Amino acid sequence: MVLGVVNYGVYVPKYRIKAEEYIKVWGRFSARGVKEKAVADLDEDVMSMGLGSAEQAIEGVDLRDIKVLSFASTTPPYTEKLLSSFLIEGLGLNKNIFVSEHLSSTRSGTEALISCLSYLKSMGEGLGLVVASDSPSTNMQNDLEHGFGSSATSLLLGFQNVIAEFEGASTYVSEVPGERFKPKNSSKVEDLGLKGYCFTSFMENVNGSLKVLLDKLGRMPSDYNHFIVQQFNGRDPLRAALKLGFAKDQLTAGLLAPLLGDVGTCSTLISFSKVLEEAKPEEKILIVSYGSGAGSDALSFKVTQEPVNKGKVSSALNNKEYIDYLTYLKLKEAIV
Repeated sequence: MVLGVVNYGVYVPKYRIKAEEYIKVWGRFSARGVKEKAVADLDEDVMSMGLGSAEQAIEGVDLRDIKVLSFASTTPPYTEKLLSSFLIEGLGLNKNIFVSEHLSSTRSGTEALISCLSYLKSMGEGLGLVVASDSPSTNMQNDLEHGFGSSATSLLLGFQNVIAEFEGASTYVSEVPGERFKPKNSSKVEDLGLKGYCFTSFMENVNGSLKVLLDKLGRMPSDYNHFIVQQFNGRDPLRAALKLGFAKDQLTAGLLAPLLGDVGTCSTLISFSKVLEEAKPEEKILIVSYGSGAGSDALSFKVTQEPVNKGKVSSALNNKEYIDYLTYLKLKEAIV
């Protein structure tokens, strides 16, 4: 029985700010390879964005068939409160549904995807919905802030009308203190600014999950048409891909950080959605996530057919309105 992605949906705020706006104010822009990023409006948060992407993913589906809901974000509006209930009410889903929530790292998107796939596989029927939505933030003086963007994506999973078959997954975890983190009772991301140290951890964990999966499937990097890796900026993904044995053209279709910025736990899944729009049947897609602390998931998919409604990601990327840095500060509520 084939299990995989049935449909997808995306939500990208229309507001964008270009790197040049930062340079005008700060004299620099620290998000390498990012040309512009998506900015949430005052009435957009991770829950509303997630709902918007999920509505696209479940279009035309009998909602009674959805048995699982997995939600992922590093910027939840509450630290103690069920979040999936908002999505269930907003989408009109059955209340007798299994939910899981994944909130601790940028790896959480693939963690939610694996959780939903695993639960569906154990049941052998029904549909599952994965919603990843994020809008990371930190102090305006922190260089990390330059790259932080906002977006959401949802994946509908099931056994019928599959457009990308799930082939396998693996995980690698190691203890790496001092990377990107968010202290208790704080909504702001921090790090120690040790970029070399962080990239070394990134490579160790990504390579760790990747090697196990490739060995399990008996494959090499060259067997894949598309490679998606966590995107904290627009340059390190290519640097990592080349070190891992992949070519630039395998990365191109899903490289969205230059246009959206660092969208946290949504990064790999919205890139996956973009690749699904361009991939052809029989092509293979490899996804590798990363979260500081540290951990990485690797997942393999084979495209079975083209999506019925293509162009959702492209449409969202093209629907944009540029703002200046002063407007950006107002939207971030950094000034009144």
